[in-house]
Parts: sequence; C-alpha cells; structure tokens
Amino acid sequence: MSIRTRLTGHLLGRAFILFLVLGLVFTAWGVSVAVYLTVRNRPLENLVTGTSPIQVLEGVRDSTTVGTSTVTVAQPTLERLAKIGGWVQVLDPTGVVVFSYAVPSNVPTSYAPGQLVYLRGKPSEIGQGSFFTLYDTARGRLTWVLGSKNEWNTPLQRAASPVTLAQALAILVVLSIGVAVLVSWISAETLSRPLVHVMSWLESLARRSYAEPLDRKGQPASRTSSGELRRSYRTYREVIGSLDTLTEKLGRNEAERARIEAAREEWITGITHDLRTPLSSVRGYAELLGSEYEFTPEETTQYARTIKVQSENMERLIDDLGLTFRLRAEALPLHLATVDLTEVAREAAVALANDPRSEGRTVAFAEGATREKLLVNVDVAYVTRALGNLLGNAVVHNDAGTTVTVSAMREAGWARVDVVDDGRGMDATTLSRLFDRYYRGTASGGDAYGTGLGMAIARQLVEAHGGTVEVTSAEGAGTTVRVWLPLVVG
Repeated sequence: MSIRTRLTGHLLGRAFILFLVLGLVFTAWGVSVAVYLTVRNRPLENLVTGTSPIQVLEGVRDSTTVGTSTVTVAQPTLERLAKIGGWVQVLDPTGVVVFSYAVPSNVPTSYAPGQLVYLRGKPSEIGQGSFFTLYDTARGRLTWVLGSKNEWNTPLQRAASPVTLAQALAILVVLSIGVAVLVSWISAETLSRPLVHVMSWLESLARRSYAEPLDRKGQPASRTSSGELRRSYRTYREVIGSLDTLTEKLGRNEAERARIEAAREEWITGITHDLRTPLSSVRGYAELLGSEYEFTPEETTQYARTIKVQSENMERLIDDLGLTFRLRAEALPLHLATVDLTEVAREAAVALANDPRSEGRTVAFAEGATREKLLVNVDVAYVTRALGNLLGNAVVHNDAGTTVTVSAMREAGWARVDVVDDGRGMDATTLSRLFDRYYRGTASGGDAYGTGLGMAIARQLVEAHGGTVEVTSAEGAGTTVRVWLPLVVG
C-alpha cells in the first residue's frame, strides 16, 4: 500500500469518526426535542409526576366548571393533583378564594394586589416550596394558584421550559463545535507529529548528527522500546525507512572521511618527519661534492654511494608510508586468488635465505609430517610482503648463528604460519610496542635500510585479509610469530 493510499485512508477515517460523533450528538438532541414535544402536547390525564407546573395549571383550568355562584374542579383532576403532591386555589377578580383543594392552613384565603407576584418569587414566606399562578380572562378573569411543600424542579419541567430549550440548542452548537475541533486536533496531531519529527531529523543530519532524534525517554522518537514503528508513524514508513538508510550511509561516509583524513594527516606528518634525516644526508654530501675541495676518487665514490643508499632509503620510506596510508584508510585494492599458503611461506623462507641480510644466520622451512594444501583466498603479493617483513625482522634483529624456522599447518579452519627464532628475544616493553610505527626497539641490529614500518605493515596486511598476528617472546629465549589466515571453505 502506497503512502498516498494510506494518507487518503487516514483522512477518510478521521472524517468518518467526526461525522459519527456529530451524528450521535444530533441524535441525542433530536430525541430530547421529541420527548419535550410529546410531553408538552400530552393531556393532563396522562401525567402524574415530572410535569411542568404550567401544564398542571392548564389541566386544572380546563377541568374547571364556572357556575353562576359556584366554581368547581372535576374530581379526577383533583385526584391526579393529589398524586403529584400539590394543592390548588381558584381566585375571583378581587383575589378572594372561590375554590380550594388540599390547601395548607398557612396559605392565605385572599390575596392583596401584588401579593401573588411576591409569593411566586418567595413561596417560603407561607411555608411552601413552590408557588405558581395562571390568569385567564376568558374564564371570568379567574386566577388559578398551584402550590406544593416541595420545590417543583424536575428535569422534565426544565426541559419543557422555552428558555431551557434554547439553552439546550446553544449547548448542542457548542458541543458540536467542540467535538469537531477535538477530532480535527487529534487528526492534525496524528498527521503532523511524524512530519515535525522528520523535519527535526533532517535538521540533525544537516548539523552532521547522524542519528535519529530521541524522545524524552532517550529512545528514537518513531519507535517503541521493542524497535517497532509507532502507530502514528506507520503511515510514513517509507519516509522513515529512507531516512534510516540515509542516516546510516551519511554516518558511514562521515566515519570514512574522518578515517581517511586522519590517515592523510598522519601520512603527511610521517613523511615530512622521516624524510628529514635521509634528505639531510643527501643534501650534506651533495654540498660537499659541490665544494671547491678536491676529493680523491675513492672519497667521491664513497659519498656518491652514500647518496644513492639514502635515496633508496627515502624511496622505500615513501612506498611504506603510502602503503600504510592506504591500509589505514581501507583503500588498498586486493587482487584475491586462491593459493596454497604452504608454498607461499616456503618461497618467503627461500627468499630470506638468499638475502644478504641473512648472512651468518640459518633459515629453514620445516616440512609437516603430512603434506596437505592450505588453500587461502589472498592477494599473493601483499601476503608475501607481510611474511617477508616478519622473516626479515627475525634475522636483522638477531646475532649471527641464529636459526629461523618457518612452518605451515592447519588449525581449526585456519591456515597458520609460524616464524620461530632462537635469538636474543625481546623484553616486555619492546614486545608491547612491536607493531607501533617507527618503533625499532633497543635490540635493533642496526638495519640501515629499515623504515620502522615493517611490522606495522605486516600486521595491517594480514588483518586486511581477515587474519591475525600473534607474537610471544622472552629475553634470551627467542621469538615466535604466528600468522592466521582463514582457509577457503569447501
């Protein structure tokens, strides 16, 4: 279901609720009006309680018989009057009572001008709770008085009053407006809250805050504690999903940018620092050769050789720093191929044995009892370089007579290469900083061609292939370096 369809359904649903509630309000009001009209037009004989005093008086008037010298009220009317706990008087034009029924003793038998009006406002003056009058010129200008010890204040009586009916209509209008406003507010709140959250989210992204804004409880505002979208946000699930993806990508890109920037800064700092020493040597010897002093051919050859060595050292340093930068920025392209790690380790051992730096040391490759292929998916050039750095470290930092043994084996889904020497070993400080950039340690054999990056590069290259490197050593007990790379499954 598309977001347009859900929004349309949401609005139609709220409109239906609004019309339903308003319909119930108008229905209730219509029923009340119908009851009022029914009660108002009902004859007195069908009323007992809950009738307005005007209706009762009109019923008494209609059942009154006026003779030449007497005034009487029909007995059935009086009986019904008794049921509602009332009393009645009929007054002539002079205010004298000409007929009475169930009248208490403290009620006057004649009334002065204005007294009726006064008692209607204060019936308590004669010990009554209610006092009503009805004057009719068509019936000999007679006045009917209706009273009761109790207050005549029933809901039906209030509903039958024209003033109360107008109030009910006003209440209906106010209530309808209130219901419409309430439903509209709930609808607007339900629809606008997610949109406000989305705008806040976009503002956070603009401020490089790559996370969804949180609510008061510290949780993402669009989700419950279980991680599901809240009901009001489900209408915009595509928008929320797109923002999730955008936030994740921007956060990942920002982290990548920061990592590359840090690596670039480190690379620039490193290259400017590490090129200073060989560059100073090159410059110094070049200035000597350019001076007016006449050097012997041997001296000239020696200085030229030094310049060449330092230039090669700078070239290796630049290469190593460039490789370190790409490794730290995770920007090193790997050309993977499935190869036998045993053969790669054997070739690295042979290359080291033929290296001039191994002069006076013994480099051996230990064949396993059972010859098996250790297939790994790696970039052969970089893995060979990592093993070469580890093997080279084993010979240049140990004295003549040291034996370096290389072996390869399988270990629980991993291919493992061990480089073991019986040399001088390392103290705890050197071992803890072995993979730090530019750290050579106090036991350095004086490798003039080293850059101080070999071990760091070796570990980074292995880790780039999903492997690990572990070193154990003790002073006077030699060093063991183990390299694990994941075997090809299947």
